[in-house]
Amino acid sequence: MNLKVQLPKKLPNIHFTKKRAAILCCAVLIGASGVVYALKVSGSSNEVIYTPYTLDTGSITTSISGSGTLTAAKTYTLTANVKGEVLSDDFEIGDSVSEGQVLYELDNSDAVEELNNTSLSLKQQQLTTQQAQTALTNLTITAPLSGLVSEVYVKVGESVNIGTKIAEIVNNEDCTLRLQFNASDIDSIKINDTASVYLLSSGETVSGTVSKINSGAYYNSANAYVSDVEISFTNPGGITELDSAAAIVNGIAGNNEGSISFNSSATLTAKTSGEITALNIDTNDYVNQGDLLVQLENDSTVLQGESAALSLSNAEQSYKNKEEKLAEYTITAPCNGTVLSKNIQAGDTINEAGTTMAIVADLSSMKFTMSIDELDIKNVSVGQKVTVTADAVNKVYTGEITAIVLNGTTANGVTVYPVTVTLEECDELLPGMNVTAQIITQEANDTLRAPISCVSRNDMLLIDEASAKSLNAETAESIQSAEVGQIIKSDDYKGYYFLKVESGLSNSSYTAILDGAKEGLTVYAVSNASGNTSNSEPNMMNIGKDSSSGGAFSFDGGGMGGPQGGMGGPGGMQ
Repeated sequence: MNLKVQLPKKLPNIHFTKKRAAILCCAVLIGASGVVYALKVSGSSNEVIYTPYTLDTGSITTSISGSGTLTAAKTYTLTANVKGEVLSDDFEIGDSVSEGQVLYELDNSDAVEELNNTSLSLKQQQLTTQQAQTALTNLTITAPLSGLVSEVYVKVGESVNIGTKIAEIVNNEDCTLRLQFNASDIDSIKINDTASVYLLSSGETVSGTVSKINSGAYYNSANAYVSDVEISFTNPGGITELDSAAAIVNGIAGNNEGSISFNSSATLTAKTSGEITALNIDTNDYVNQGDLLVQLENDSTVLQGESAALSLSNAEQSYKNKEEKLAEYTITAPCNGTVLSKNIQAGDTINEAGTTMAIVADLSSMKFTMSIDELDIKNVSVGQKVTVTADAVNKVYTGEITAIVLNGTTANGVTVYPVTVTLEECDELLPGMNVTAQIITQEANDTLRAPISCVSRNDMLLIDEASAKSLNAETAESIQSAEVGQIIKSDDYKGYYFLKVESGLSNSSYTAILDGAKEGLTVYAVSNASGNTSNSEPNMMNIGKDSSSGGAFSFDGGGMGGPQGGMGGPGGMQ
């Protein structure tokens, strides 16, 4: 509802007292600061229009707008790195393809043959390298078993060849007694049965275990029908090979005495040629399995090993290269996407490596670049949300700033900066479409707000007398001294009051009211019908929050601002 007040066509003559003259002079002096004195002057008839608005709660946003052209966020150009005839192309432009899907097959017969030949060379080199590595390993001689060194055949500084004896090692701790039992008693003897072993050389008796029973039987020299049995026992000390012993198992005595042998022994021989540079054993030394006994030196063997290792590395790399080359005869989709173009068909021959075959793009995400003015770039940052619309699609999309190029471009004295916006959800959008973007730079949600036409730059709201009484607010002495929440009676708008508030975020439509008012309060925007005004009593007010809105009441030389420029027009006092 608009309230209209009829102004008189002409006011009585005004007597310019010294006080009034002083006020007018002050208006001229402080007009540049946005605070002026305004007088109603006589003139033609004008109607003051009071437009009521109700303070409500809502959102206020400020934004930067721009435009751009969409491209796929990820675009891949498929090229052929080999030459040959194209055997198949199982796709068309516009097809959706999956990552790894075969798109082209080229004739690879020559590449297959090359790979097979390289494979044979690699296997041969692997054998050669293995032999060279074994020769290197054989330069170090270790103990094959734990035992006593019974004899050493070499000394430091000697040269040995393959097969040269180095030493004898005997495990004299574990012994085996082999003797005969009557065949008729064999069924009473089992593997792992305990045996009593009588050592003839010392007269000692030691415990042993049946470790083997021969399945056959034969007549011995005494014409007794016997079977052989082996008994294992630990050397108590002093036993030598070929000593004799007798045994009883489960109360059954052997048919005769048997001979003792050590369970294991080894003759160390050189497995490669070289000079002995270290000899770590002597006769009657005890060694453990794996101990380093002899070190040989042979420069030729070392060089052959290194050369073989290098040759193997080259052969492996050659095989890998052939494998990779063979794979290039099959061209697959690099991503889940859509085929944008297809340049080569089945039956075509690729005569030059690097030929472009097709273009595939991932249309699940798109991007565009918009130019941001130098005055706004400080309000833009990576990660900001962007509202995107396209004329071709009746839908609103949400994007995100993913890149800001700080190297701006200057033209006609204005610098702009490229900003990349990426859309992760972009159904119905296609590359090449033009889009409009809005970057939200500030936002206030669930905030009390007033139309910008109702708020002056000195944070005053115009309210009626009923609202002023309902607020039960304190009265300020002047507009300049008013504090938030206080009111002051208007001399210009009879029956109306100014309410001092604290304002916040503002855009072209609304201003946030942070303090001093409450939701549901009725406020007024002041305008006139003709744009002309008369002089009035002096009053002092700052200009409106946004002079471009045309709706804020103001007193900056144009009188009361409104949609038509306010009473008094552009020239202020007439």
